[in-house]
Amino acid sequence: MKLAIFLIALLFTLGAYPISKAQVIAIDAIEIGSASQSGSSGNLPSVSSFISNTRSPALFRTSIASEIDHPNVFRKEGFQIDFIFSLNDDKRHQFIAGIERNSIESDLFLVNGSIQDTLSVSANYSVRNEYFFLKSGYQFTLRPDKKLSLIAGGQVNFGIPVSSRTEEVIFYRELENEEFSFFGKQSATAGLTIPIGIRLKLFRNVSMSLLVKQTFQYYRIDGSPVIASLIGTNLGFHFKLRD
Repeated sequence: MKLAIFLIALLFTLGAYPISKAQVIAIDAIEIGSASQSGSSGNLPSVSSFISNTRSPALFRTSIASEIDHPNVFRKEGFQIDFIFSLNDDKRHQFIAGIERNSIESDLFLVNGSIQDTLSVSANYSVRNEYFFLKSGYQFTLRPDKKLSLIAGGQVNFGIPVSSRTEEVIFYRELENEEFSFFGKQSATAGLTIPIGIRLKLFRNVSMSLLVKQTFQYYRIDGSPVIASLIGTNLGFHFKLRD
């Protein structure tokens, strides 16, 4: 239902575009692909603040003595389907409505501490979030009817949370490591993506797109707000629906 509302709203937006009678917007292609991005956050909270904001602070087993390091690594992997609309008489201007299913893993902190105030350990904290994304955007395609096209544009996205897990891995000096996983707070996410890349025609109506995407994404990692800067590649297969 939410997806239908989103697509209808996008179509109304496209309908408001100032076009003449000859300039009709219609669906031009469907693109299916995978995306992989990684990066970091410039506003990562302290480890104590992170734990206090989580859904279940009492479940963490390590009494923290000091922070050794904060890896501050964010990884985003997923699958996406884009519906591409264009003007009948100028296919350089393209409008996108799409959906994605993504997982976002965040490696956050490595600390020294103790368990039961006697056993010295180190521990690592990480968060894994699953999202269903809705997105829309615009891209300019240079030489859209040629074998090789150049693409640049911008997209906005909104992520609906599916699941959230926070993990604590405890490293003992002389014992086997232990891993604990807790349910985390689920929160929506929103972001801005700037793609740039190429599209190579393979057959008459089938092309391959390779894009480099820079994304600025607002998350709440188990209750703690962060803005992550991510960059990576997007490989997609572009199926043209009309000539």
